[in-house]
Amino acid sequence: NVRQKLSVMIDKVFEDVKYSSSQEIKKEAVFGIYANQNFTLSNGYVAIAKGTLVATTKVVEGVAQDTDSIDLPEGEYYVRELEASYPYTILDETKNVTLAYESNEKERLTFGAGEFVNKPETATVTLIKLSTSTLKDVVLNGKEIDTSKLDEEVQALLKELSGKSTEEVKAYLQEKQVKFVAGAKYGVYIDKECTKPLYVENEDGQFEKAEMLTDDTGLITMGKVPLGTYYFKEIEAPKGYELSEDVVKLELTLENKDAVVYQALIEEPVLGKGIIKTDAFTGDYVDNCEFELRDVETDEVIVHSTTGTYKEDKLLREQGQGYIPLDKIVEGRTYSYTELSAPNIYDLNTEPHEFTAHFDENGDWDVEPIEVENRRKTLKGSLTVRKVDDETGEPLEGCKFSIVLLDDNGEPYVNKDGKTIYLVENAVTDEDGEYIIDKVPYGTYKFIEVEAPEGYEKAEEEMENYVFTIDENSSEDIIFEVTNTGDIAVYALAAVALVSILGIIYAIKRNKKLIVN
Repeated sequence: NVRQKLSVMIDKVFEDVKYSSSQEIKKEAVFGIYANQNFTLSNGYVAIAKGTLVATTKVVEGVAQDTDSIDLPEGEYYVRELEASYPYTILDETKNVTLAYESNEKERLTFGAGEFVNKPETATVTLIKLSTSTLKDVVLNGKEIDTSKLDEEVQALLKELSGKSTEEVKAYLQEKQVKFVAGAKYGVYIDKECTKPLYVENEDGQFEKAEMLTDDTGLITMGKVPLGTYYFKEIEAPKGYELSEDVVKLELTLENKDAVVYQALIEEPVLGKGIIKTDAFTGDYVDNCEFELRDVETDEVIVHSTTGTYKEDKLLREQGQGYIPLDKIVEGRTYSYTELSAPNIYDLNTEPHEFTAHFDENGDWDVEPIEVENRRKTLKGSLTVRKVDDETGEPLEGCKFSIVLLDDNGEPYVNKDGKTIYLVENAVTDEDGEYIIDKVPYGTYKFIEVEAPEGYEKAEEEMENYVFTIDENSSEDIIFEVTNTGDIAVYALAAVALVSILGIIYAIKRNKKLIVN
């Protein structure tokens, strides 16, 4: 008879997995065949000691290959897995097999070592996206918390979360009114450079890149994730937020099979959305207006700031004057903003104003910045411009004049749009020689004669005495009287107090009468 060769066959079963580090899962394993007894020669010498690896066999896609050494002596052996392909882990079990020759003509006898079910070691991973201005990225592994980058307030919060289940964490954060963030898309990778993605099995049984989207509760849950090291990186930001470049590392081990990954959403100032304070009279931006923004539902103060403090903010305007960015508002929520203080020349607007935050399909704010006008305080009475003949005291009809607002340098005020600001422009005195202006805003002004009445010569000089200021010290009513002084080359401004309620009279000696022969 031909001496028969003995080999071992493995019945290998691979459980299906949902995740893989490559598009193709390799269902491969290598098994070792060990002596389960001492094999001795006729002289008593031990040729193969118990526990010696005597042969290996490979399983590819569940099919056992030939044993690399099939010329085995008969006797007792055991089989153990030596290598497993990702994402499967090496089995910690052995199976015994007895090899014995038979009296037949077969060249090789094959013995089955039994079934090995190869299961991937997996874990459940939960990603929670939170909205907060202070919380940094952190991974909670059971009760081990990395708080090296966190301030005291956040450390206290995370310690409260330690050891809680996903649902318990969610309930806790809701109770504390910590907002979840929906619509954040994450890629999951197996390298820290985030170039090698984890793959997930789709409904068609094909593997595609793992891309997870936070739901309405701000959660992503991945079950049966093979143990290993993973990196989470945001690949699409929620509406209204800038994309985070931070990478969150997570190590899944046998001791840490259920991990919760917390990532904070660090809000950036929202482009095109803010409060702009403008002067209703000049149209220019107003600094030093204090505002408070509240969440209508929770009454929480979201922003408390002053216009003009964002000089370096070039997203909205070159210098950021009169501007407060609203950097903590959330899609769909309603807010109210209230003015708390303003420069002295303005009336304070204490009424709260509401708006609801909305985004367009590109994730940008679909509304313009909120422009709030500041109205200047005004003269309680009226300003009357009166034109009379100095010699006769008769009123002069048809005097055309302008009153221009002056800036801090004493020059005509030109606003951000290049427009000169006038109290009145090209106004004309009536048959009584008067022009009356009500509700004159606080400010410093200059009277300019544009055209003299018929029969009078318009003086060319523009004297500093034509400048006057309206403020809290002004009388209720003011009369500006412009008179003719004959052939005087230099004119003067005289203030004459009235006994009547008119207050102050400004007598401007302004025109030279034409003499007709």
